[in-house]
Amino acid sequence: PHGFDNRVEALSYTSYTASDPTNTDRIRNLSGDWAPQWNFPSLPLTAGDFAFTNGFHGVLNAIDPGAAYDWSLKNQILDGSFINVHGDTLLNSGRGVDCDGNGNVEITLDHLHLTNVYIGNRVRRIDFYGQDNDADFADANLRAGVAVLVDQTSTSRDLTEVHFHDRNNRRLLFATKKSGNWDRVDFSFRDADDDPTWRLMIVSENVRYRVDDGDTPDGTVDMVGGIMTDRDFAWSNDSDKVLSIRRETDPKLLERLAPRMAWIEAYPD
Repeated sequence: PHGFDNRVEALSYTSYTASDPTNTDRIRNLSGDWAPQWNFPSLPLTAGDFAFTNGFHGVLNAIDPGAAYDWSLKNQILDGSFINVHGDTLLNSGRGVDCDGNGNVEITLDHLHLTNVYIGNRVRRIDFYGQDNDADFADANLRAGVAVLVDQTSTSRDLTEVHFHDRNNRRLLFATKKSGNWDRVDFSFRDADDDPTWRLMIVSENVRYRVDDGDTPDGTVDMVGGIMTDRDFAWSNDSDKVLSIRRETDPKLLERLAPRMAWIEAYPD
């Protein structure tokens, strides 16, 4: 992670740079004290035959590892009810997802009939709209959790902007994957000056995120969920902009949507 220091607070975190903490941006816990990484002070290691993908490669592979893999987020979404989005196709789903045919997608999280969303190529911008009043915010907790998955293979007009509007209390998993493109994605919380709470889990593979300072005003964004990434996730250098991350504790999201990855290694006696 980059640009964290005292501008990001989290209940816990791990980092691949644990063996050299002097070169790692530090993160404060929710009490404001410096928090050690979960994997500090040992370096995360694995063994196994890399030719058969039984080892750790330093990258995530949860979004679309292939049709034969049980942990594939893409498989989970395509096996159920979902809304399919392509950036060049005009879409008014009537279920809270719209696309203008020019790569711009709007997702209304409060919509009663919103289901999971699968977003493919030619989408360059996504706007999420949450709740703007207390009553709708409370009701959002009663709605089913949703996953929005971006899986892009094209390098032409792919995702470059993500914006979060208002606040959100609906359980949301936002997963992004790019193949062969290292361009950053700028993201913003448009109403950060109201210190919004966003119930949000982010999974990013080969996607570099950077907060848009110009579109994110001063304030504290309280993220209930977490961030899993194998690339940059750059927050602001402005000390008046704070990202506070707490765990999502509702199993209805964690069990049905969140990726679960582990491996077991056997050793001879």
